[in-house]
Amino acid sequence: MAEFKDCIRSLIPGRLRLRHSAVKGMDEATQQMVRDWLLGLKGVYQVTINPTVGSVLVLWRERLISTKTVLETLEGAASMMVGMVPELPEPTECEIKLDRTLRTVNHTIGKLAVKVAGAGNHSLKFIARRVTNRFMMGALGVSIFALGWGGIGAHVLFGTAFLGVLGVHLWQHQNLV
Repeated sequence: MAEFKDCIRSLIPGRLRLRHSAVKGMDEATQQMVRDWLLGLKGVYQVTINPTVGSVLVLWRERLISTKTVLETLEGAASMMVGMVPELPEPTECEIKLDRTLRTVNHTIGKLAVKVAGAGNHSLKFIARRVTNRFMMGALGVSIFALGWGGIGAHVLFGTAFLGVLGVHLWQHQNLV
């Protein structure tokens, strides 16, 4: 069985995705048992299991349960599975390089999300809202700067981008307008 840390595909505070051969092809009853067990941990509010690819996504509230506690709990569960799952063949060099690349991309996306949304446990909806707001602010600023600098083409381009995103923003929040 692979080391538990090798099964982790993505880890940011409040969110963990892992892939494990024990999850691949898991029947519905076992999925429900695992889901119920994880949801029983104080602070865990969502568990998504994909038996097709063998992945588990766990979301928790960082203020109620620490990342360390979640990892230790999952590692303990994984160690109990030793012997229950047949060993998989060693990955090829291409698979190792692809895995390393995907981990780097996941890590970069996670760091970017934390920079955009700030530290804390934020939903994707919150992050998307913040990105939209910052894009609108940036487009408006560049548009006004371009107008003052004499770049009419850039002013029109960024002004149009601002108005387009503003329209989407207002449509998304039409119940508040």
